[in-house]
Amino acid sequence: MHSPRVRFRLIVCALATGCSHPNAGSPDAAVAACDRAGATIAADGVSVSAYASGVVHVHYGELTPPSWAVIAAPSEDTSARVGNRALCTDAMTVVIDGGRVRATLADGTIVIDDIQPFAAGTLVRAAQADHVYGLGERTGGLDRRGRTWTFWNTDAYDPQFGGWKPMQDPLYQSIPLEVHHGLAASAAFGVFTDVTRRMVIDLGESAGRDRIEAPGAAGIDQYLLAGPRIADVVDRYTQLTGRPAMPPRWALGFHQSRWGYANSAEVEAIAARFRELSIPVDALWLDIQHMRGFRSFTFDPNAFPDPAGMIGRLRAKGFRVVAIEDPGIKIDPSWDVYTSGAPHFLRTGDGASYQGTAWPGAAAFPDFSSAAARAWWGGLVGRVLDQGVSGIWLDVNEPTTFPEGGGGNTVPDELVADGDGAPTTMAALHNAYPLFQARATYEAIAARGETPFVLSRAGYAGIQRYAATWTGDTPSTWEGLQQTLPMLLGLGLSGMPIVGSDIGGYSGHATPELYARWLALGSISPFARAHVTSGVPGQEPWQFGAEVTRAARTWLDERYRLLPYLMSLADEAARSGAPLLRPLVWEFESDAMVATLADQAMLGPWLLVAPAVMQGASTRSVYLPAGRWYDYASDAIVDGPTTIEVPLRVAALPRFVREGSIVPSEVGNALALDLYPGTTPSRFVVLHDNVRTAIELAPTNDGAHVAITPPRAVLLRVHRVDGAVAGVVADGTVVAYEHDTNARTLSLTTNAASIDLRYDRTITDASPPVTVTFEVHVPAGTSTATPIHLASSLTNWTHVPLTWVAPGVARGSITAPRGEWIDYKLTRGTWETVEKLGDCSEAPNRTRIAAGAILVDTVERWRDDCGL
Repeated sequence: MHSPRVRFRLIVCALATGCSHPNAGSPDAAVAACDRAGATIAADGVSVSAYASGVVHVHYGELTPPSWAVIAAPSEDTSARVGNRALCTDAMTVVIDGGRVRATLADGTIVIDDIQPFAAGTLVRAAQADHVYGLGERTGGLDRRGRTWTFWNTDAYDPQFGGWKPMQDPLYQSIPLEVHHGLAASAAFGVFTDVTRRMVIDLGESAGRDRIEAPGAAGIDQYLLAGPRIADVVDRYTQLTGRPAMPPRWALGFHQSRWGYANSAEVEAIAARFRELSIPVDALWLDIQHMRGFRSFTFDPNAFPDPAGMIGRLRAKGFRVVAIEDPGIKIDPSWDVYTSGAPHFLRTGDGASYQGTAWPGAAAFPDFSSAAARAWWGGLVGRVLDQGVSGIWLDVNEPTTFPEGGGGNTVPDELVADGDGAPTTMAALHNAYPLFQARATYEAIAARGETPFVLSRAGYAGIQRYAATWTGDTPSTWEGLQQTLPMLLGLGLSGMPIVGSDIGGYSGHATPELYARWLALGSISPFARAHVTSGVPGQEPWQFGAEVTRAARTWLDERYRLLPYLMSLADEAARSGAPLLRPLVWEFESDAMVATLADQAMLGPWLLVAPAVMQGASTRSVYLPAGRWYDYASDAIVDGPTTIEVPLRVAALPRFVREGSIVPSEVGNALALDLYPGTTPSRFVVLHDNVRTAIELAPTNDGAHVAITPPRAVLLRVHRVDGAVAGVVADGTVVAYEHDTNARTLSLTTNAASIDLRYDRTITDASPPVTVTFEVHVPAGTSTATPIHLASSLTNWTHVPLTWVAPGVARGSITAPRGEWIDYKLTRGTWETVEKLGDCSEAPNRTRIAAGAILVDTVERWRDDCGL
C-alpha cells in the first residue's frame, strides 16, 4: 500500500488557545485560536495533515505521485483542532503565513521555520542551533550540521583510492531523514523529506540558513516527526516507512567473501580452512566471478559445474551461500533471461529498450517500479534459490552504468518508468530504483516460506523493510576504517539497523594491524562480512599471521556466544526501528560529551564498545557516561562520568557493560543471562529459539530480584558478587548456587519465574586482584618429565612451572591486577624450548586480560623439536 497524497494545505499548533507566527511582524498578526475539531488545513499553496502517530505531513506546491517510501497513510489525529490558519495537536504547532511554514514542538522547540515560500523546488529556512543526525550513508562524522549533502544514489568508486574518496558525497544510499537534537531532555524531532529525484540539503553551511533544493520538483512532501527522544523519532519514522526486516539467525554470524574466488574447489578449500582453524563462520559469498560472462542468475559451467552439489556440501558443513545478482542484464537474444525480460526493461521516450554498459557488456535494465517486472525478477531469484543459495546480494543497483558505454555512471534521466502505476521518468524515480529491486527480491524469498536475507548496496527511505546494507567500496586505509563506525551509526539513525562494512577494506593490501582493527570493529557490527576486490591478496583472517588469526578466533567466538543478544536486538529493531549499533547520544541524550562522539558506540542498551582505529596506537581514550560500568572481560569497575585511557594489544577490543545490564548469551546450546544489578530496575526482552522472554532485574535491600516471563531454563550469572551470599530462593524454594569468589560471580541454573538473589552488595575494591588460570594443551609426544612453563610480563619473563593435570594438559595460576593485559609465552623451562608455530616460525606473544575465566592455549610445536 502507498500513502495517498493530501490535496490540501495545513497548519499545526500545540494545544493552546491560539498561536502566532513569528514572521508575521506584530502581535496583531496573531493566528486565530484552534477552536474547532479538525486534522487538516490548507493555505497559501501549502497543505498539512496531522496523524495520530505523532506525525505531521506538510505538502508544498503541486500534487506529487504516491509515496514509494511511506507504506500506508496513518490515521488522522482525531484530537487535533484547527483555527483560521493553524492546526493544534498534543505534539506540535504548525502555522502557515504567506506560504511560509513555522512548526514548533509543544515546548517551543522550532521544527521548521521557513524564510520564504516554496518555489522552483526550493525551501529556505532559518538554521537551528542543534545537532542533526541521520541522512543515511554519509562520511564526515556523526553530526550533519554545517555541510551540504547530495541525495543521488551514486557508484562512488574512484580508481585513485580503490574505493570512495575521503569525504565523498554522495554515496550509494539516499535517505533524507534529519534527526534533530538540541541536548534538552525533550528536544528531539525528525524531518523526512520524501523526494526521490536529485536533491541537495544544505544544513547551515552558508549564511546560517538551511536550504533544500530539488530541481524539477513542482511539489515537496515532508513528514515532521515528534520526539521527545531520538528513539521516538526513529520509531515514528519506521512506523511510517516500514519496520526493518528481521534477519535469519545465520545472517548475524560471520561471513567471508571476495571478488575472485575462481572456482568451486577454491570456495570449498576456503570453507575447509575456516573449520580447520576453528574460526566460526556462517556464510560464504559469491561475487560476479561465479557467473557465466557476468550474466546474473547463472553459474560459469567450467568454474562452477555443479553449483547445487557445491552448495549442498557446504551446507552440510554449516555454511550458507549468498550470491550476487546485478540489475544489468546482458543483451543476448540467445539467453532466455534476456528474452523473457524484454517487456520489463527501462525504455526511452520512443518505446525502445534502453541499452547501457555494465559488467556483461551491453545491458538492459529492469524497470523494477513495474509490478510485472518485479514478478519476473522474483522468478529468476527462484532459480538460484533452487540451487541452494540462501541469500541475495544486490550490487551496482544505484543503478550503475559504465561511462565507457557512452553515457554517465547511471541510466539517463529521461528514461520512462512505470512508477508503480504512476508513470514517471528515472529523473524522478532514480533514488527509489533499488527500493523496488530489493522489494522484488525480498518478496520472492519470502514467498518460499523462508526468512529472507537481502543485502543491497543502494537504497532509499524504506529500504530497511527489505534489505540490509554495507558501506560499499571503503578503501583499505586507516581513514577508511575511521570513517566506518560513524557511517554505521548514521545509517542506524536513519532506520537501517542491519549494517556493516567490508572488513579489511575493499581495495585490499591491508596490513595485519589494519585488518585486525577492522575485524574487531566488524565483530561487533550488526552485519559482519570480510570482503575485498580482485587481483589482491585475500582477506581471510589467516592471511595476516598467527597473532591476527588468534584474535579473530577470540572476537568471533565471542560474537557467536552473544548471538542471543544480537538476535534480541534485531527483534527490537523489527518492532521499533532501534538500531543494534547506536551512538552514545541515543542512550545518554542529556550528556553534552556524547553529542558528536562517533568513535565509540553502544551495542544495544547494555554494551559500550570502543574499537581502536588509529594506526600504531598503544592506548585509546574511552569516555564512560554517568553511572557504573564494568570492564567486559574482567568485571573491573569504573564509575562515570569519566574518561579513561585503555591499553591496547592486537587482540584488544575495549568493551564495558552498563549497570543494570541483562545480557543474553549461549553456553553450549543453553541460554545464559549475565546480570549486572544497578541501583534502579531494568528490563530486556530476549529472543531465543524463536521465543520471546521478558527479563526484569531489580535491586533489593539484600541483593537482587529477577523475574522471567514466561519462565524457561536459563543459566543466571550475577556479576561482582564480592560479599557473602546468604542464599537463593527460586519460586519460593531454596536452591543450589555457585559463588566463585575469584571471578566474583554468583551462578545457578533455573527454570523459575521469580528468583531472589540474597547477597551482600558491598563493593570495597573496584579492581581487586584476580587469580588467572592458564590451561595449556601440548603437542602429542611432549615429554611429561619436564613441566610446561609460563613466561609472562607479570613475572618479568621468568619461567614459572605449571602442573600436569591430564595427559597432554598442564595448568597453573598467577595473581594479577584485574583487567591488566598479560603478555606471555609457553616453554618447557627455557627459551631454547619456547613454543613455535607449526612451520617452526616465531610464535607471537600470547596476550590476555587478567580475569577469572579459564582460557585454553594450544601449543603447535616446540623450538627444540624444530631443530633450532
